[in-house]
Amino acid sequence: MRSGTAAETCRLRRALAGLACAAVLLCLSGCETPEFVAHSYYVNEPTSWRSLQKHGRQLGLVSPDWFVVEESGRLESKVDPKVVEWARAGGVPLMPLVVNRDFRSEVAAAVLASEGRRGEVVEQLVRAAAEHDFAGLVVDFERVPAAQRDNLTRFVAALASGLRRGGRRLGIAVHPPLLPARAPDSQRWVANEDAFAFDLKALARHADFISLMAYDMHYQAGDPGPIASLPWVEACLQRTLKFVPRQKLLLGVPFYYRHWSGPKVNEGTYAQAVELAEKTQARIETHPFHREKTFTFRNGEGANQVWFSDADAVADRIALARRYRLRGFSAWRLGQEDPALWTATISQLSASRR
Repeated sequence: MRSGTAAETCRLRRALAGLACAAVLLCLSGCETPEFVAHSYYVNEPTSWRSLQKHGRQLGLVSPDWFVVEESGRLESKVDPKVVEWARAGGVPLMPLVVNRDFRSEVAAAVLASEGRRGEVVEQLVRAAAEHDFAGLVVDFERVPAAQRDNLTRFVAALASGLRRGGRRLGIAVHPPLLPARAPDSQRWVANEDAFAFDLKALARHADFISLMAYDMHYQAGDPGPIASLPWVEACLQRTLKFVPRQKLLLGVPFYYRHWSGPKVNEGTYAQAVELAEKTQARIETHPFHREKTFTFRNGEGANQVWFSDADAVADRIALARRYRLRGFSAWRLGQEDPALWTATISQLSASRR
């Protein structure tokens, strides 16, 4: 009797999880009153796993970093069964990331330039999504040569079509269209050449949503500065909305910190940033223009500059997404965040969905 009850309970949980996934997919495809989607990326490491277990059910969608495309077209899978089972039990849809190996331009070019290789990759991905019953996939090809612009669109169109035949969806992460001018003038923007490969209007026709990676503005520019200056984020958003319908756009939000020490730059968690400030007795301030936390200190390597997102910074960017009536936000990544955001901004979003 107990085993039968347990089996029935398990089937019920799976059915409810399937209904929850279907509801999110319906809204991602487009509906009259779309739900604001709280989306976060995930990596296979303990900090992400702990955060997922503790807070993941407050999210509407999770994208683990699980598929890597090699130059040969071979697909490497890093699927973690325990995460798949956790998501299925909790009714949290998974749409794993698909990246070009090490974000290398030559990998993207080799895969996209060959019609046969594109087809092989699409076939492998559609098969993998079906095997694990994922809600869909998110393409995150970075540093794609501008010459591959049309081939990237062809790849996305073919993958979207293949996934939809199985009732699945496709998202695509895109570079921000703007970067800051060289320091110290980081309040003026210039075109981001990495974005030239993305035909946003065409991609928006094929993909169910587009995630605008509105972060790492100075890491890409090559000099110290904020991760996601709020005015810069809004400028990128306005430019992108000229080509992408607002109901298909998710705004990228950073959860992490960047530590600049001479030519070196590191990424880490909110907790590590606060710990570093305490260790160096640095004063944390909110920059009045960029609306992001920052502090500086000196050590044996010279001047150090740190920028990071706290719960207030995340709330400002989510509020921006809501003000522009976007589909939602995409955060990089679980495990790096200020714990306070779960009891404030994210909890409010969860309450609004109930």
